[in-house]
Amino acid sequence: MGKLLTLIIPTYNMEKYLDHCLTSLIIDDKDLLAQLEVLVVIDGAKDKSSEIAHSYQDAFPKTFRVIDKENGNYGSCINRGLKEATGKYIRILDADDSFNTEQFQAFLISLKETNADLILTPFYFVNENGVKVNYITYSLPKGDEITFDQAAPAFFKQSIQMHAATYKTERVRSINYTQTEGISYTDQEWVFTPLSAVETIVFFDNPVYLYLWGREGQTMDASVIKRSVSHNVLCAKKIVQDYVQFSKFGKAKQQIIDHKVEKTIEGIYHSYLIRFPDINRDELQSFDNFLKEINLDLYTKTDYFTLTGTFCHYVQNWHNNNTIVPSILTKYSLVFERIIRKLDKISRLIKKRIFA
Repeated sequence: MGKLLTLIIPTYNMEKYLDHCLTSLIIDDKDLLAQLEVLVVIDGAKDKSSEIAHSYQDAFPKTFRVIDKENGNYGSCINRGLKEATGKYIRILDADDSFNTEQFQAFLISLKETNADLILTPFYFVNENGVKVNYITYSLPKGDEITFDQAAPAFFKQSIQMHAATYKTERVRSINYTQTEGISYTDQEWVFTPLSAVETIVFFDNPVYLYLWGREGQTMDASVIKRSVSHNVLCAKKIVQDYVQFSKFGKAKQQIIDHKVEKTIEGIYHSYLIRFPDINRDELQSFDNFLKEINLDLYTKTDYFTLTGTFCHYVQNWHNNNTIVPSILTKYSLVFERIIRKLDKISRLIKKRIFA
């Protein structure tokens, strides 16, 4: 009999965090634990990650399975896990993150009662000390299966993130989904392309995922992002290529898909022209040419991207004059963005009564 849920854990040199990650998955209900499949994909790690993972496989052979493979980066781990998964549902857990064990057990109980294509759950950002520093949730009815179109208004307010998403495995496989290999940031693809196969959604109010925030060297570290902008370009190209292949959807779903691809594209221009204006823009020019060739409508929309807090069409300025906006205007916009994010964060924390 197949499993209820497959967890894919891409792992490269994570000996410092992996034990905590795997321990967080060991729930009290042993029958339910037996319905869980945890695929720890060791991506050519050079530390003790494989040894740690194998100790869990030895102790819980019905639940944990270790896949040792040559290094191929994040996407290759997801692709291997998708190939071998036996769960009705599938989810990704990064090896430096963890689950709230109690909430995870409640989530699995709820998961047995649904047949939706996509399950969303809220999640926390936590620091190295385990302190909750941010909370992400969705304005959706709790426990009710709804259509994608019904959920669409909430997705304009809060985009789907990898830490929240659990897909029905057969829906992901139905589109022959694969992630780009050899680069980072491919979780962007995980929360875009499979949406084309999603028709029904359910929201369970179980904050399962604990996303470690602020670890030195993680992919969300600003210095790492700057060094790896080219990886984001490759991810964006894959997303645009997938988008071009999509069939047309109902109006609301199409608007969400359009919105997500446009935000992905804007992120590339923003990185090169605003956030990191000192890096070489040859790759941006290549992406610009690619976009113009593959979908002229998407390319035309880039001229309407505005600098946050201003009326400045910064991509149009670059297209027309091959120049970037003055640094003082850029600094103002970046400060404005940080204020908006801070206010949004405070609003969510107050809503969850973390400050109480």
